[in-house]
Amino acid sequence: MSAAVDDIQWGHEQVRFKAHLGGYVMATATSDLSLISICQYFQPEDVNEPVPTKRGVSFYVGSWGKVVEILQECRDALGDLYDVTKTCLDADIH
Repeated sequence: MSAAVDDIQWGHEQVRFKAHLGGYVMATATSDLSLISICQYFQPEDVNEPVPTKRGVSFYVGSWGKVVEILQECRDALGDLYDVTKTCLDADIH
């Protein structure tokens, strides 16, 4: 994700990034709007791809550093509990 953010900030071509965070939550970044979105998706029965819900948050690419800093503080606060919890990004199935 950080590489995509760098590309957007430096104006490198068209950037579209999407990552599954787990539990139908996706992170996306696009250079069109210079936004990063973290949104919950759902899978309708009649559609092949998951579609976004209204649940989520978006912020400007310039805020990415602060978001990473806050996430690190959350990780530090969890301590040992974080070490025994595997996220979707850590799983070998992707």
